[in-house]
Amino acid sequence: MFGYRCQECGKGTVRPKRVKNYEARFGGRSVIVPTAIIGVCDFCGSKHYSASERKRWKALLSQRQISTKEG
Repeated sequence: MFGYRCQECGKGTVRPKRVKNYEARFGGRSVIVPTAIIGVCDFCGSKHYSASERKRWKALLSQRQISTKEG
């Protein structure tokens, strides 16, 4: 998933990083992800996101919206 050359700077390598309570935004809506895995360039610090991780975040957002409507 990570370990590739950074697309922003072309110099660093994108490494996985676990981030607690990461705020993900989708179309003006946000969700706090308890533990997110994002890619961070070890040279420039640019952030990269995998499609599978963003899919997981969207599922969390959907679950929270359903919980709020039912509660």
